[in-house]
Amino acid sequence: MRKIRLLEDGIRYRKSRRRKAAHGRERSTGFQLLITASLVVSLLLTGCGNLSASDTGGPEGQRDKQVEESLSFSTMSEIDRDRDMEPGKVAQDAMEKKAVRKGNREMKLKSLYIELLGTYLKEQLGLEDYDREIEDLGCLTKEGESRSEAQNERNMGLKYLYLRNDIHVERLSEDDLTVLEAGYGQTEGDAYDHAMEVVVRTFPFCITPVALEREEDKKFNYVYDNVVSSQNGETAVTMDTLLLRIATRAEYDDEGEYVDAYREVQKEKGLYDIAERMEAEMEGLLGDVPIIVQVDFIS
Repeated sequence: MRKIRLLEDGIRYRKSRRRKAAHGRERSTGFQLLITASLVVSLLLTGCGNLSASDTGGPEGQRDKQVEESLSFSTMSEIDRDRDMEPGKVAQDAMEKKAVRKGNREMKLKSLYIELLGTYLKEQLGLEDYDREIEDLGCLTKEGESRSEAQNERNMGLKYLYLRNDIHVERLSEDDLTVLEAGYGQTEGDAYDHAMEVVVRTFPFCITPVALEREEDKKFNYVYDNVVSSQNGETAVTMDTLLLRIATRAEYDDEGEYVDAYREVQKEKGLYDIAERMEAEMEGLLGDVPIIVQVDFIS
């Protein structure tokens, strides 16, 4: 019996030892996990890494940046994953960027087209001489908000005359756009000459209010706005018309009255006379493109 009790005591002792050993290992593992977690938190809060204080504004900045990066990592991963899952969104972004690039290119080429067309019209129609003649009448130029967008954009470097037609470079072929683009920033040479050739050849269908599909569409009437073209009061012009405007203003005193009412009437009459004479003298100078001159006068 004594041997049996000793044997049982030995078995209980060994079992107790095994339980204590297992408990010790569990405590050791838990302690190691606690130490590891503490180190991770410490790394996050102290801004461990390659960031310097000058990069983040000092220790506080390091901690903030490190924590933000750790917190935002999963969010950014979700965004990237969502984009991968939504090819339509990626395609839309690409199309929007392409549209912006195309729009910027068209704006640049439109500006060049207007500049080249202005140079051509001044030489072909003698517009600088007419501009000086208007100045000799004693007319005042428009200023500030009284100037239209068309005058600001398409005045051709003149004081009074400007082109009323808008310019639609989007109607040009890609080949013409490429030639035009090569002339950007040039004032002479082959690239400039080729760009000018594109403008002279294409302006008749770049100045129409809408793209014309048939030859007979050219003769439909169009009213740009309520500005009379001559003393007969006609406002409508045909679709294919190159429309020039004379922009002037009357002279007022501090009380809003004419400085010289009679002189203003004479100046206005003189402007209409010049407009009609310009139309007669310019007829045929642009081939079969009709030319109308309207008076944009603030009385």
